[in-house]
Amino acid sequence: MALAELSRLDEFEVADESVDIRGFSVYNKTDEYLGDIDELIVDPVAMKVRYVVIDAGTWLEDKKFIAPIGMVRIDEVSNRVYLDNVTKETIQRLPVYDESQLASSDYEQRLLAGYYPDRAAQFSEFRYDTEEAFRYPERFGAQEEILRRKGTYGKNAERREGTKQEEEIRVPVTEEELKVGKREVERGGVRVESHVTETPVEEEVRLRDERVNVERRPVDRPATGEDLKAFKEETFEVTEKDEEPVISKRARVKEEVVIGKDVEERSETVRDTVRRKEVEVEPLAGTKGFEAYETDFRKDFETRFANKGYTYDRYVPAYRYGYTLATGEPYRGKDWAEIEPEARREWEKRNPNTWDLFKDSIRYAWNKMRGRVS
Repeated sequence: MALAELSRLDEFEVADESVDIRGFSVYNKTDEYLGDIDELIVDPVAMKVRYVVIDAGTWLEDKKFIAPIGMVRIDEVSNRVYLDNVTKETIQRLPVYDESQLASSDYEQRLLAGYYPDRAAQFSEFRYDTEEAFRYPERFGAQEEILRRKGTYGKNAERREGTKQEEEIRVPVTEEELKVGKREVERGGVRVESHVTETPVEEEVRLRDERVNVERRPVDRPATGEDLKAFKEETFEVTEKDEEPVISKRARVKEEVVIGKDVEERSETVRDTVRRKEVEVEPLAGTKGFEAYETDFRKDFETRFANKGYTYDRYVPAYRYGYTLATGEPYRGKDWAEIEPEARREWEKRNPNTWDLFKDSIRYAWNKMRGRVS
């Protein structure tokens, strides 16, 4: 039997010991959103899940692609699937998912080349016959999910003689979380350069110049002994001296330019949208649903809450919420004290700061459905 989408095989389902990841959101290791698991491609002969079909959503124009189950890492706590080393650039290289190509070895080779472009030449040499195409995702890793035929029991399930197993349908409710981080970006700065300039300066200084004057003076007096000694040849020299300016320079630090940074912290509100899958439960014809109890809910409103200035329509969501808590999973069969904290959190997500106003009507509907009020 060829590979097929699990939803098309009425006789198969994911076994108890495995996780049905359809509806899980897909991220890579940097928490970049890649899409949602839309379908599982299975091998009915081997009873294995071989590939997952991922709807990329609006970022890839609502196109779908497939990934081998061996590349998948499942986080059951957050209802997420991780393709750790896959980026949006990788996905854009992949062939668009086409169910009619599941038996095509050429399609598988293009898929391999998309995930591992550095080995594209090696993959192009693969030649598989039609029956082998898409049967060996272990090339990507060993993880595989296990199927079972409907009506059989997995190794973790218990079956008691004389009891009938109730049919159970699980609808995962997923939502996105907003994570805000920080990174440094360059917004500007300052560049400081130094260079040397020359500026003319002047200063006045007084200088002295010497001049030798030779003067002959008429004298008429008797010669003295000293004068008589002068009767010999002599030479006298008188030197003229001038002063000239001498320039010397020394460097002095007149100013400092100090470069520093002032750090200011500011708060900024980051706004975005996150998605959440809402599940609406609508009773089928013949089922005793919310409307069957609306007369009781309206009577309770008129008795206890009509004087608070609100209409019954304002309280309908609260009664409906209490009805849903009592009749649906995972709260059915539990006490109010056990479920109140979680019920309050879920209510406040959709109706902020209104729990105290409506909790009494919510609890009335809860008790009504559990048969604790008449």
